[in-house]
Amino acid sequence: MDASETVVDIRVLSEPNQLKVLRQRVKEVVASTGFSSKEQQELVLAVDEACSNIIKHAYHFESDREIHLIILKTDEALIFQLSDDANQVDTSKFKPREWDQIRPGGLGLHFIQEVMDKVAFIEAETMGNTLEMVKYF
Repeated sequence: MDASETVVDIRVLSEPNQLKVLRQRVKEVVASTGFSSKEQQELVLAVDEACSNIIKHAYHFESDREIHLIILKTDEALIFQLSDDANQVDTSKFKPREWDQIRPGGLGLHFIQEVMDKVAFIEAETMGNTLEMVKYF
């Protein structure tokens, strides 16, 4: 991938009401791209879903923890990196549920994978997790 420019570098507390700040920053960035309005909405929702997963699954609803969002822009893509300082997760346990199972939860991973072109965890040396999501122009 070509050289990247950091267009957002923001940290917020893991309170659900703080996600509004992150959604607004993502909305501003994607609005300046060539993505359709539907794609823009989907990108905002995908980042919001990933943040909600950090709050729920990594932090277990602790509201005094930090979520770090970096958005990088290249000639080819937007790269969203979401980091936490929770215990490292076992990604082999991330199994989105089947679409036909009628129960709450588990569809967020499907949605993120549908919206983004690439989704991967970047391994940390000690603590924390970083989810990298890429959307090509």
